[in-house]
Amino acid sequence: MTFETLLLSCFGLFLLFSPISALKTYLVDRNSKQYIEFRNQAFQNEYLNKQFSIPFSVWESEYFQTLYYKGLISLCNNSIGLEDLLCRFPQLITEIFGLIIFCLMLSNLNPLFILILLGFAILQYLFFIPASTYESRIRDQYLSKLEKTSEYFQILKSNHVSAKDIRIFELQPWLLDKFNDYSVAHNQYTKKIRNRYFSVDFIASVLHLLRDLLCYGYLIIQLKNGLDPSLFILYIGVILGISSWFDKITLSLSNIRNDSSLLKDTRIVLDYPDAETTTGEHLQSTDSFHIVFNHVSFSYPNTNKIILDDISFEIEANQNIAIVGINGAGKSTIVKLLCGFYKPSKGQILINGQDITTLNMDHYQSLISCIFQDTHHLSFTIAENIACATMYNQQQLNKVIEQAELLEKVNSLYNKEYTYLDNHIDPNGVSLSGGEFQKLMLARALYKGGSLFLLDEPTAALDAITENKIYEQYKTLTNKATSIFISHRLSSTKFCDQILVLNEGHIIEQGTHADLIKLNNFYANLFNIQSQYYQEGSENNEVQTSFS
Repeated sequence: MTFETLLLSCFGLFLLFSPISALKTYLVDRNSKQYIEFRNQAFQNEYLNKQFSIPFSVWESEYFQTLYYKGLISLCNNSIGLEDLLCRFPQLITEIFGLIIFCLMLSNLNPLFILILLGFAILQYLFFIPASTYESRIRDQYLSKLEKTSEYFQILKSNHVSAKDIRIFELQPWLLDKFNDYSVAHNQYTKKIRNRYFSVDFIASVLHLLRDLLCYGYLIIQLKNGLDPSLFILYIGVILGISSWFDKITLSLSNIRNDSSLLKDTRIVLDYPDAETTTGEHLQSTDSFHIVFNHVSFSYPNTNKIILDDISFEIEANQNIAIVGINGAGKSTIVKLLCGFYKPSKGQILINGQDITTLNMDHYQSLISCIFQDTHHLSFTIAENIACATMYNQQQLNKVIEQAELLEKVNSLYNKEYTYLDNHIDPNGVSLSGGEFQKLMLARALYKGGSLFLLDEPTAALDAITENKIYEQYKTLTNKATSIFISHRLSSTKFCDQILVLNEGHIIEQGTHADLIKLNNFYANLFNIQSQYYQEGSENNEVQTSFS
């Protein structure tokens, strides 16, 4: 083939390649914001929603928490993971087309050249795979934990609550040392990864040198044998182009492999089965709950520790029940079981005669209202925090604010119930005290209403007078519902129809306040200790009478 003919062929092939290159430029370079929007809307929303749809027992496990965080990294980054994968595919397609065009140009010289260049590219990629595997292993075992630690430091330094402790207890040097230890450990692991890739790059350089020596040596021999010098120069350019395309394809495949590895955890999370909350029986009677624990035992998943051990009790409809005991006795676990978050390891929990494990959880949970120990408020308005919605019944909202003893506080705010909590969204947002926050949670529970109220330490941050007043109101407000109070402070128990005393996963005492005081055992001892503490530490007779 003459130089002129080959040149025309090259020109035609480049014309064919031009629209492909232009499309790649549009998709990758000019349309990058679309990838960000796609990642945020299509995948991040689905991923974040997954934490609400999987079983609570799975979500609470340390294994899933770690897995979820690792999967989130690939969705919240512009340079790795999903977004990089979306950008790499158009690039890879363009590079393959470019390689094909250059290979067609070289095929007139010697098709064996293409196989030789392909062989060198495959060797380069094969050397890359161990380094990529090593990076994935280091990231899974170490870096993901360190990056989670880094996220914690970011939260810590912007948390105004922790800022007080940091200053008073002079934690700055200690925390800086902790952060430096984290930085050193993170840098050590990233250095190990870089060293692996440095070795790969060195081998790739050696392969490139051998490839170039072989190709250029062959062309020089052909030039001595009569190859047209213009074709010699053209073929040198073509070989350089093919080598460049092979390098780009190898790099793209390597990055796609890394991105796919990062997305592995994301796929595991997204493919995890959702909780079956829409199947099962509806409660036949919903006015109030009659609850029976029948020889219930429970251990948390993947542990051997027995939290509840063969406990049995019965709660009549519309009763107020108190469950008391020291820390770790299993009180909060009973709340989680009644919420349907976990299933008993043994035994049965019956709600109005129906096994809780057979119920439609969406319907059942719509009938219960809870206050948990670790409840958090949202950085939205007070009204939205209470109603848990943007649209709400204003009359009902005002009513529960007053019932929860929050009216005076709300009226003192610049925008009343429309005032934002904290300053994450509104710079004029306010912070509530511990007691005010618990009143807010009480208002939320009262607003939702229900046939069953579960209150886990609902007044721990309130003073004794306010606590006594709220319990008196609460008994009146919930007289048509079954209520269960979990508390360390025993001032709530005198309002209850029945008291269960829990210790080390067993019910050790059961009865009314008067019955247990007469029994003069565990409950009476605990009650007298608390009464004595309040009486000795208070000058207010009202506080003393709250334990009489």
